[in-house]
Amino acid sequence: TEVTRGPAGIPGIPSPKIFGFTISSNIGYYYLILILAFFTVFISSRLLNSRLGQGFIAVRDDEIAAEAMGVNSTYLKIMAFVLGAAIAGMAGSFFATFVHYVNPDNFTYMESVTILCMVVLGGLGSIPGVILGAILLTILPEALRGVASYRYAIYGLLLILMMINRPGGMIDMDRLKGGKKYANSES
Repeated sequence: TEVTRGPAGIPGIPSPKIFGFTISSNIGYYYLILILAFFTVFISSRLLNSRLGQGFIAVRDDEIAAEAMGVNSTYLKIMAFVLGAAIAGMAGSFFATFVHYVNPDNFTYMESVTILCMVVLGGLGSIPGVILGAILLTILPEALRGVASYRYAIYGLLLILMMINRPGGMIDMDRLKGGKKYANSES
């Protein structure tokens, strides 16, 4: 198309200007992304503890029971999608300004798998867990540089071991809060 240029991508994306300052150095991007990450974690934590966040949790845990209690699950699912898309859009826009060029090859299937692994490894529904999973799977490729061809096999093995030993991830919020899933298993 005329706007996105299809597989040719979008070249020449300028660096961001914030309060009149152009951010073009790697250290500038580092601090910008760090601030955005803290902002996103803060907003996500506040959201999780709000009435809307409790509705998200109720629908995730048991949609039928949530609807029986008067929760509009369709509305909450749409809101979850919209909020997730807004965060992804914000991250994507800053990624585009960092690389100055965006095309479909920037986002491979394996990138999606890696992000999914970060979430599952850290713990679904756990903000600290997702951060820990992201840190681990960002550092792990450097540690495994000598066996880079086996990286995804190791990721798969890690996920299988996690599913067997800690199905809720490294930081399982249900386990920390003494959730019903674990009430009988630990007695």
